[in-house]
Amino acid sequence: TSRTAWQAGRVQHVGEELVEDPGASVCVCVCACLRMWQQPLPPEAEPASQSVTQLMFFATHTLGEVDVRLYRHYARQLSQSRGPAMSTQMWVLLYQEDMEDVRILSGESASIGAGVCAWGYGAIRRAFPALASSASAASRVYLGNSSEERNFKRYWWVHASLLLWNQTFGYGFPLLEYYWRIEPDVVYTKSWADLVAYAAADKSDLVLPKYVSQEDSPSYVHWRAHELLLSTLPQRERVFSLVSLGRYSRLFLRLMAESWAAGVSGYEEITLPARCLPRNRCKRTSFTALAHRRLANSTSHLSTSFFRYNPCWKCDSFLRAAVAYNSRQQLWHPVKSRECWADYLDATSSGTQEVALGPAKATHSHMAEARKEWSESCRDA
Repeated sequence: TSRTAWQAGRVQHVGEELVEDPGASVCVCVCACLRMWQQPLPPEAEPASQSVTQLMFFATHTLGEVDVRLYRHYARQLSQSRGPAMSTQMWVLLYQEDMEDVRILSGESASIGAGVCAWGYGAIRRAFPALASSASAASRVYLGNSSEERNFKRYWWVHASLLLWNQTFGYGFPLLEYYWRIEPDVVYTKSWADLVAYAAADKSDLVLPKYVSQEDSPSYVHWRAHELLLSTLPQRERVFSLVSLGRYSRLFLRLMAESWAAGVSGYEEITLPARCLPRNRCKRTSFTALAHRRLANSTSHLSTSFFRYNPCWKCDSFLRAAVAYNSRQQLWHPVKSRECWADYLDATSSGTQEVALGPAKATHSHMAEARKEWSESCRDA
């Protein structure tokens, strides 16, 4: 059934007809069990919700002091934006493992100045029982109990949190077109509003960092769990991408809702790109491709290494780059410790930029040091 559902790009579940209009509400008529209760929007989301066309979710499982400081700045960046980003609103999706529902955390929302929506795996089980059942296959793929393997298992269903939010609060956003989901260790050298504007001209349904083919990376560890899915795809469509950052259209989330309702699951670095195919009227691109197109058509200071990935990134390395290359737009991932970035944003917003920079001040020697570190220990995605 799962294979047929994926191939057809259309699923009927519990006797209900799925909507065909790509612009229709993402969760309408997916399955009876998805009729979760609607909840009032938090004050931080009103009254602007009626004109919002994009939502930027920062998805995390912790909300520490540094996170609150950063999210406060991010919310301000978006609320004060102009142009295409003017109608973008920020939310925080906070995963709490033992939570059985979806709820607003009022105190945290007020502190950040944006809605904080807590959710748990119990809500996934209630909204998508078939997904929860099929995702248990992850336990047979990742047999250990290390933190890495526990993390792998979550990536068989974690993006369904966007549907949980939509079913609970989406009624208040009638003009919504795109959903962004960003993990906290993704940092950006400019305002997040600039990233929204950067991608505004491209109308793709799925935008992820960079697609890597099975042919180019046959040793990618997650291929082995998806032989059935891969057998349904042309060779050129067998790709994966990091999903730490993504922009998703209403059409794409409707397609995923169909799959999740039918119990189609898999590692999301593979299954998200695999669902966005031409036969489903779905168009995908990457942030790397956007950067290359912009570079080809512009004389401005764009960087081909728009999305920079390396497990070794340190906060002060990112800060040096953000200051030294303040005319360039770059996404860095993962930056696990972000306190220096919070300190910098705190200081610059209060007019004390020189103090904030401290040893990371953008001198020529620091710029050279940053370039040396990139070339010796890190790679571009």
